Amino acid sequence: MRDSVGLPLQLEQAQTLGQLVTFVIGLKPVAEGTIVGHKGFIDAVMDPDNHTMCINVTHSRSVIRLTHVLVPGQTHRLHRQTPQWISDHGTLAVVTMSQLRTCSETPPHPSSTAPGFTCPAVSSTASITHTDNFSLSPPRSIPPSTSDNNDDNEDSDLESEESPADEDDRDDTSTGMDVITEAVNLAHSVIQQSAAGDGILSCVLDDAFHFMDRLLRLLSKAHSAFNQFAHDFSEAMFIRDPDDEAKVCAVLERKGLSWEYYKWAKGSVLNLRIRRYIPKSEILHKHLVMLFKAYMEVYCSTKRGRQTKFFSDDALEMIKRLLATVASGFVSDIQGFKLYYIMGVDKDGLILYRKIRGTSDIEGGFHMPIR
Repeated sequence: MRDSVGLPLQLEQAQTLGQLVTFVIGLKPVAEGTIVGHKGFIDAVMDPDNHTMCINVTHSRSVIRLTHVLVPGQTHRLHRQTPQWISDHGTLAVVTMSQLRTCSETPPHPSSTAPGFTCPAVSSTASITHTDNFSLSPPRSIPPSTSDNNDDNEDSDLESEESPADEDDRDDTSTGMDVITEAVNLAHSVIQQSAAGDGILSCVLDDAFHFMDRLLRLLSKAHSAFNQFAHDFSEAMFIRDPDDEAKVCAVLERKGLSWEYYKWAKGSVLNLRIRRYIPKSEILHKHLVMLFKAYMEVYCSTKRGRQTKFFSDDALEMIKRLLATVASGFVSDIQGFKLYYIMGVDKDGLILYRKIRGTSDIEGGFHMPIR
């Protein structure tokens, strides 16, 4: 479907003229475009003197016309040039089908709070008045074992409970020292641009899943406070869009359902209908400090005869590192990035969203080459 986002293309899609696509290198989206016809090859401009190189279009390749460059400095090995160069010199690129993903016809949908976003690496006088409302609140009669295992059958409404490349395309995938060299050259160009006063054009953030997992994996899941802490940790990290939350609350109230119950037991159902974002570093740091202090002296209430402290020494050391990461601005969402696509509307009239915040770009685009 054309409204799908970031999914591998089927063979017939990769050969359909006019198909909207996202071009990825190492799982990192670098450009958007459309599939166009070809003569079995293209003559790609290679240098400022307009010397060209013939690139064959095999049965495992497609030709796309670039319409939007996302990462200007990433090198496309088949062309031996960057997406920005290709866009400026003919816009046509030969890519392997395994490097293509689906692309939506409509741009991502902004959160109603997006104008208040502040890039953590840049000082700003912008303020967010409605985000500093995090508080610790225990669940209301929700058993600790409650989970979202059945949510796949309940997403429709709130009332219910890559193909391998061919032999001749092996050189299309960056490996080994070539990847490291390209990454170093790109980083060097970014530093030079920053030194020239143009600002840093790239910002690699920590992803929320691994950020939280570094601490949660050090805590005992048998501790009576674990489930409550994991819930409060998520509540401290993510701020809900007030407009979406108000609409969902109105539907729940009309049906006589509990917001607190859904927030605990049906979190994934709510997340389909409510956009969330990670606030700027000052607010996030304040939330997490409040959270960690509240659990600092908590002991297990189920192990009689001995008091088991919730935070171990390793966990306390990890907390210091997490707070330092937050203070550096490496967790907060960046201003101007739209993270949600509208995928449909449920029978209650609530919009269904698909978020594009994830770990794939960081894992495939940066961590893997570094390792």
